[in-house]
Amino acid sequence: MGRGLFGKIAFGLGALGHLLFVLLEVHSLIIGELSPAFPLAPLVSAVGILLTGIAVLTAKQWPGWTRWAPLATGLYPWMFMFPFLFISGEPSNYAIGLWGLVRLVLGLAIRAQAEPESRVVAEATVG
Repeated sequence: MGRGLFGKIAFGLGALGHLLFVLLEVHSLIIGELSPAFPLAPLVSAVGILLTGIAVLTAKQWPGWTRWAPLATGLYPWMFMFPFLFISGEPSNYAIGLWGLVRLVLGLAIRAQAEPESRVVAEATVG
């Protein structure tokens, strides 16, 4: 993601969106229906992840397919989830479920980035 301010703000915005998901889910449980503020969570999350994807690409630190995973994760809601919502007026459970699979790929990309680092740390500790 790089060390720049843009990447840090973008990542923070994505993290804020995820925190909002949790808080608004709890709020929904308390009030017994979907919180009126709930649409804010996927919107903030989608903006943050999209900007994080742009930051990862411009930093040019992730190699191969992994550098595209954050951008693909950020584009997914704008290309599939939100258009379906605007057209039908209701969220698509299938689109939401597939977003989970896209996020799984993002997790694998993050893991692939961490593995070489952990090997270097392990080798330095042993040697």
